[in-house]
Amino acid sequence: MAVIELEEYELMEDWLNLCLTDSEKKIVTEELTHNRYAMKITCVKKIQPIPLQLIKSKFPDFFVPISYIYLDKRPDLLSLILKETKYLD
Repeated sequence: MAVIELEEYELMEDWLNLCLTDSEKKIVTEELTHNRYAMKITCVKKIQPIPLQLIKSKFPDFFVPISYIYLDKRPDLLSLILKETKYLD
């Protein structure tokens, strides 16, 4: 598990105006068929897993997200996670 810090989202189309190699332009062009925005990762911090039982005991309606979750829409859950987070490095 990890906490991932991101920059503000950017239009991927704007990336095509940067000094990219041909292979990078190809990757961006391909991604534009699926996505319009991107966010640069600034930091990845490994954390100790928070037991699902602990989260479920406080939030019975919680289901593990497939990829990510916007915690700004769940401030109560964010509060619990911040309280229980223990960094490994």
